[in-house]
Amino acid sequence: MSGLGLACVRAWLFAAVATGLVALCGCGSQGAPAPKPPLGIDLTAQERSVWRPLPASRAGIPVLLYHGIGVRNEFRNPADAAYAVTRADFAKQMALLRAAGYQTITLEQLRAFTAGEPVRLPRHPLLLTFDDSLSNSFEGADAVLRELHWSAVMFVDVGDVAARAPGYASWQRLAAAQRSGRWELQLHAGRGHHNIAYDAAGTKGPYYAYRVANHESLAEWQRRVRGDLEWGDAQLRSHVPGYRARSFAPPYGNFGQLSTNDRRIPRRLGSWLRRRFGLVFVEDPARYARPGDAVVPRLEITHKMAGGDIHAWLATQLPR
Repeated sequence: MSGLGLACVRAWLFAAVATGLVALCGCGSQGAPAPKPPLGIDLTAQERSVWRPLPASRAGIPVLLYHGIGVRNEFRNPADAAYAVTRADFAKQMALLRAAGYQTITLEQLRAFTAGEPVRLPRHPLLLTFDDSLSNSFEGADAVLRELHWSAVMFVDVGDVAARAPGYASWQRLAAAQRSGRWELQLHAGRGHHNIAYDAAGTKGPYYAYRVANHESLAEWQRRVRGDLEWGDAQLRSHVPGYRARSFAPPYGNFGQLSTNDRRIPRRLGSWLRRRFGLVFVEDPARYARPGDAVVPRLEITHKMAGGDIHAWLATQLPR
């Protein structure tokens, strides 16, 4: 074969191999399945644009509060249903938060942050919390947390759990949640998650924030309240291996600082709660948690709030 002919053969072989490789690469890319979006939720271009990461800030950490997760007819208590979000809404909100770069943190990380101690945090830290220990909160949130490798805090209504009240998680469910590492269980109430009549007219207020006028001295109020909370804490220690008291969230966000019939109560109870349990979570004012905070504020999420409302709060409340 002449030199010219050999050169032509080599050129033809090179072109054929190159064409084959291109074809193989093309087939591979067409046959590969598209990557599955987090939680199976495809966010629109507009949603991704709106939820692009906010400027990083070390001046504050957002804390979100959820109650139950489900539709209204799944709740026995209308008040619980009024606060709840659906499973679809919860998953969508978590997908949006993830798209915005948020990562959950632990109670210990938040404690160190509010105490002004050195602590490693993600670029966009977030603490997720739930009140009341309803079964559907675990059913609606646990798989989401597992897929995202996130965690949350559950404040337990011990009285209703111990009474096996319908709709509340069992001790077995709570112990499994703590064991999973996705949940930190903390005290929400002993048997005091209700209002009491505190005057002759039968006016009612939160169990921990009011004393029964003309029937209960301040010392008797203190014994009642502390005794109830110590009982709740003891129940958690007994039934939930690994439980450690790190925080407390009073029912209705009120330990007397919002309303009371004795102005001595909020200072006396607030200081004791911080010594006994550490972080104390409230709902008013709704802003980011900051270093030096005596109480930790939270944004309460309900079915009335859309994802855009949450983003607007995160953006406008962001400490600069």
